[in-house]
Amino acid sequence: MSNLLSRGNTHRDVLEDYYNTSTINHVGIMESESDFVVVITDTEGNTIVHSNSIESEMQNVIQKAINNPIDHDGRVVSNDWRHDDYIASQSVIFTENEIKGHVFMFAETEQIRNLLG
Repeated sequence: MSNLLSRGNTHRDVLEDYYNTSTINHVGIMESESDFVVVITDTEGNTIVHSNSIESEMQNVIQKAINNPIDHDGRVVSNDWRHDDYIASQSVIFTENEIKGHVFMFAETEQIRNLLG
């Protein structure tokens, strides 16, 4: 889970330095070839870009997390790998003295359950 958060924070760091459409799209493209799903939202939780399809469980996690305060270190927002389809992290994009949006990272929990099984 800390790896997932770290990955999201790395994307956040790049977006804080280069917050533009090209960089946002590039993050989505990079994750489309990984085992993770990235969803970048605006401050209201509306999707700006996503690397793969957004499942309803992911959308529920985003909507729930978007309404809770978050510091710049980010946080794991879904970690029940035994029962949920995904674990998830949230990182806030802060640039020009304001929050621009959020980076949500999702990883399927089936792999975790299979590994531990």
